[in-house]
Amino acid sequence: ITEFLASEMGFTVFAIEANMPEARRVNDYVLRGEGDSKEALAGLYFWTWNTDEVLEMIEWMRDYNESGSGTIEFWGFDLQYPTVAMDDLRDFVESAEPDYLAALSKELDTIREAHEAAVADRENSAGHYDRWRQAAASVLEHMEDNRDRYLGSSDGLSVDWAIQNARIIYQGADCRVDGGRSRDESMADNVSWILDHTPPGTKVVLWAHNGHVNRDPIYRPMGAVLDERYGEDMSVLGFAFHEGEYTAYGSEGLGTYGTAPSEPGSVEWVLEATGIPSFMLDLRSASDESLLSGWLTEKLDFRSIGAVAVEFAFWPTVVTDKFDVLVFFSESHPSRRVTDGP
Repeated sequence: ITEFLASEMGFTVFAIEANMPEARRVNDYVLRGEGDSKEALAGLYFWTWNTDEVLEMIEWMRDYNESGSGTIEFWGFDLQYPTVAMDDLRDFVESAEPDYLAALSKELDTIREAHEAAVADRENSAGHYDRWRQAAASVLEHMEDNRDRYLGSSDGLSVDWAIQNARIIYQGADCRVDGGRSRDESMADNVSWILDHTPPGTKVVLWAHNGHVNRDPIYRPMGAVLDERYGEDMSVLGFAFHEGEYTAYGSEGLGTYGTAPSEPGSVEWVLEATGIPSFMLDLRSASDESLLSGWLTEKLDFRSIGAVAVEFAFWPTVVTDKFDVLVFFSESHPSRRVTDGP
């Protein structure tokens, strides 16, 4: 799908549910061949992406850019880790505002200590996350207040990236303090930042879990926030399968797990009954007034599995409220982890 959108439909940005500053290292490889693709991919921290399939896609992107056929960039829009954002921010301040470096370093040390303490002591993490957020808020406020000053000696994109790194640090703390509720809106904000810092009319492919990309009006995941901003300029593809295996964390650690096949009455069961092993179903023409498609507008069981192994993972869902298209596979197969990755 990504290859088709890039080579046939003029999409020039690929953005994935991975930390925004870290993804720049992958982009350095994709655009200019800088660095090592495996190291850059592992540097995203997400084992879900550290697979042969994603590595092969990154190598395709590099080949596509080198071929002269077009350009595709690699971005991230997630915010869960502060490390690279802090390093990049320190580098910018060291050059653009050395007088602030000592104060910044003190705040970053507080953030780093709070982050490490929260990881080491999860039962008492709330106080650590709050310290992280307070320090990050102070840094972000300073960077935003001094934007015009920075523009006097630095180019606009470098300044905006520095402020965005400060924002990523704050977002990472904020989503932990509020139990993760702000993460989807922050990811939507970061997608908007990408669009604001690419040429007008840029087309973007977004990769994330069904639970993030969908338009659910009640829980307001990232897709719902973006829908409010971009409306019909956005199409949402959800993925479904009847039976098979997948890679996840479970009772045996990180590995391959199976799950229950779809049962009568579920969306996947009806799609499996077509006898077509894989296809894409456009939901936008479904109507509750039609005997042929009205069932799609009803609340039916629909599978949702993330990074954790689940034997039975069906939830009542109105798929037409959440997705424009369903991509269906009769059988799923586990992703292949990069062999020499972490």
